[in-house]
Amino acid sequence: MSTFSLIIKKNNCDSLFFQNKLRKFKYKLVNNKRSLIYQEESFLAYQENFNRIKYSDHKDIIYFSQNKETFVLCDSRIDNRNYFIKKYELDNKITDPELIATLYKKIGNSFFSKIEGPFSFLIYDMKRNNIVAARDFFGQRPFYYKENRNYYCFSNSLDCIFSFDTSTELNLNKINQFIFNEYLKDGKTFFKNISKLRGGDYLFTNLDNIDLEPKKFLTAQEIQNSYSNNHNTKEFKKIFQEVIMDMIGRTNNSIGTTLSGGLDSSSIALTLDQNNHSNREIFSYSVTFKDLNEKEFLKSDESEYVKSVLNISNLIHRNISLGYKNNGPIIGIKNNTPNFIEPYGVINGYVHESIYENCESDNVKVLFDGLFGDEVISHGMYRLTELSMKKNFVVLVYEILLLRLRKVVFSIKNQFKVHFILPIINYIKTCGKTSYKDSFKFSKVDLSNIINKDISDSCFIKDYKNTRLTKFISDEDEQKKFLSSGIVEHALEQLYLLSSKKNVECFYPFLDKRIISYCINVPSSEKLKHGITRYYFRESLKELFPKRIYKRYTKSNIGFYAKKQINENYKLCLDNFDKNNSEILRYVNLDELYKMNDDIEHNYAMQLAFFQILSLDHWLKNKFN
Repeated sequence: MSTFSLIIKKNNCDSLFFQNKLRKFKYKLVNNKRSLIYQEESFLAYQENFNRIKYSDHKDIIYFSQNKETFVLCDSRIDNRNYFIKKYELDNKITDPELIATLYKKIGNSFFSKIEGPFSFLIYDMKRNNIVAARDFFGQRPFYYKENRNYYCFSNSLDCIFSFDTSTELNLNKINQFIFNEYLKDGKTFFKNISKLRGGDYLFTNLDNIDLEPKKFLTAQEIQNSYSNNHNTKEFKKIFQEVIMDMIGRTNNSIGTTLSGGLDSSSIALTLDQNNHSNREIFSYSVTFKDLNEKEFLKSDESEYVKSVLNISNLIHRNISLGYKNNGPIIGIKNNTPNFIEPYGVINGYVHESIYENCESDNVKVLFDGLFGDEVISHGMYRLTELSMKKNFVVLVYEILLLRLRKVVFSIKNQFKVHFILPIINYIKTCGKTSYKDSFKFSKVDLSNIINKDISDSCFIKDYKNTRLTKFISDEDEQKKFLSSGIVEHALEQLYLLSSKKNVECFYPFLDKRIISYCINVPSSEKLKHGITRYYFRESLKELFPKRIYKRYTKSNIGFYAKKQINENYKLCLDNFDKNNSEILRYVNLDELYKMNDDIEHNYAMQLAFFQILSLDHWLKNKFN
């Protein structure tokens, strides 16, 4: 993690006041030899590298242009740097900050969308008083900014902003979003006076004529349009290997990779192993869960799939055995809330943490992770809805029966209800005023009754209720909606904080736009075929997978700890809220939460909402008491 900040004095701000603020800021944060500061009367630039990862080209510097008029602050990793070096005939030893400055000078902001890898950076042109800032499409690295009457503050760290100015007011709509697990990509934080760049946004402003309204440099539709080749299995395999190799080339460290025994993690682990031309140590990490009953253990156990990968590779494997007493989402809340400026909110974060801790023990600084492989590759289950919309009922029945045979779905009756009966009922209700295709709508759980409406924004509640029923258009539309949602950004922000604590840099191959642009364009008939999910992905990497992985059609369940801890603590926590007159009661309706006590065991949406509420309660106590 490389932390940076730029604090700029406004013209009407008293110079002595500003210098005193800077002095206190430096005293709080600048405490080791990795700190780099450039200061003039009207601003301070700060960069500190906490991470020990060694990029092949890395230098701990604030990069200045040759004329000393421009500098770059960044927390970035450009995975496809070789593409830019070759295209623009640049020096192989160019650093990422220097590459950012060079590309901006050559082609302006059009290069933002061409970068592969996580980035958050700021370019300050001191002569023209211009600031340019950008954040990668998925928001893997944060970027925050704040303005008040005395100064502007830009940073990738809320810690830095609060070290300079502790004044704050909570953003109620963001709190409600958090409770509902509805992460809108709105550029807002939990604090009213602090904004953030959304993933895929950039900021350009002249400080003499300030405009802090972000602009979009990339959309999911543009990612889809960027791919124009024909789809075939060899092409996907080529792209997948190219992405992995570009990422390998970014570090000289030992490498780690998650290995659950699923298609995503296995494809990454085996590609790393087979392309380890420098004979580096590659560690693989899997997680098993103790203290489960036999039925639960069988549903969570993936050890045989993991073994099938290890049998054909040279991976150094670590099996992480977790016990119920010291792990789980509620334990994660208690452990992480003191270290988070915003609320901790990743229900399976304790699983990721256990892997990061083992990476630290093995001195592994780089971890490849198959996160979001499900959503990018796509299981193809939306094809069933497409078939029903097109009234192709023969193929629909054929696919449902084969999915049941492969144990991908467990109820043929439910599939017929969803894809036959409900659309017909919806169509009949409209009395034929809409087309049959418009009858396909997805309903979501409405939890609006659990928040305190006395202090909630009525417009926010109305907007939330309107999203409980959404129209289905196509498989690719659902894929693009997810990739553009704030869910991805939220998860990545949280995992970035967790991994940074252990000095682990995460590489997510399935978030490389080269892979995504290919996958979005794959027709649903190649995603689900003959009852086989992820059909094109399996066929593309068929020679890579052991037979046991290639023939795997089901996923394990790693949510038993979460379900058990929430069921055991639900009523107890509500009683404690009431007994202690907890601050959380300002935001939630306790009576409605009590009413859900009998349903919590079988209502995943409510389990997740309770996890968020409990995390908020700890956060409010920790940060504001």
